[in-house]
Amino acid sequence: TINIGSCNIGAAGALALWHYVRATKCPLEVIDIRDNNVGQGKVVQAMELAIAKKPTLRAVGFDLGRDSLVEAARIVQVEPEMFHLHVPPLLDLSACGIMDQDVPALVTLLLRVSVTTSVSVCDNQITEEGVGHLTKVLEANQCIEAIATAGNSCDSNIVMRPDDGRLDAWACLYPTRSVRLEYTSDFDESGALFFLGTLGRTTPYGNPARIGQVTVTSSEGRTKQHFFPVVGRERAGAAIYYKQVSWFAVDLGHGRALSPSAYTLRHGKEDGTDALRHWEFQGSHDGSAWTVIRAHENDSGLSGAWATATWLLDRDPTLEKGYRYLRIRKTGLNSSGKDHLTLGGMELYGDLHFLQG
Repeated sequence: TINIGSCNIGAAGALALWHYVRATKCPLEVIDIRDNNVGQGKVVQAMELAIAKKPTLRAVGFDLGRDSLVEAARIVQVEPEMFHLHVPPLLDLSACGIMDQDVPALVTLLLRVSVTTSVSVCDNQITEEGVGHLTKVLEANQCIEAIATAGNSCDSNIVMRPDDGRLDAWACLYPTRSVRLEYTSDFDESGALFFLGTLGRTTPYGNPARIGQVTVTSSEGRTKQHFFPVVGRERAGAAIYYKQVSWFAVDLGHGRALSPSAYTLRHGKEDGTDALRHWEFQGSHDGSAWTVIRAHENDSGLSGAWATATWLLDRDPTLEKGYRYLRIRKTGLNSSGKDHLTLGGMELYGDLHFLQG
């Protein structure tokens, strides 16, 4: 047995290993070089030559990389049960020229993946027939969480297990682990809350709090169903009455963070009264320590029934991963001179990050 997994051997080290395997008279049975980031075509080609020289081998573990897809498929298809593949958390095979006739070989590879991952085959030439074959991977290998198929000749943007609403299940549509969401108009379809309400633009929109993608909390100390309008798009209001300081907060969820560039609010009353005038837009990494992103003093942007307004923000160059929690904190009397906080909707813009771990 040769086990040098996770040893950072590099491509040169991997090539040297396979030359050694070809030359040695030792009756090797197991070779594992997974998790070394050496999934290159020339390394796989050297491995193929070495395996042909060693009939005693019964198990081989190696990295699967983007540029070794063809070579790896060729050797794995001969004896699939021998191989165990390591891939990155997001295996990006987008724009590789994959067609339906290539899908069976790809399926063979993905069935041998032995670490948790998602796969992107976006922008290839796969039809519904090919997607049907890819669906079998999810049925047979629990390590594959989802397969992104956007930009192909098929109707679906992603292949997922039924009822799998986790962000990381459909984040494979975005191999960079982030997506830039730019403001165009009030309550457009470009914001983070709309994005989460459509599961990364893979399903019809639903209120993100109602479908469990975000959580709305408040200074009242309880999560209430009638606070769902805080992140909604319909004309409906949520309110906290007779509190000198009050707030609504949005938790984007574990593994998510936003570096904000703009935010939109909708007033929450049909008669236009009790509109916000003094408040702070805040962000937090942990829901306890808050940073003031923008302070508003006597801001009359929300004026009129269900009025909307948007505020552009300066990007913070020191903010690497963004905020998981965003909140509106009332700091003074409203337009009617009362201590009521009323909101009828919110949208957030910026860079939405899908964090690891």
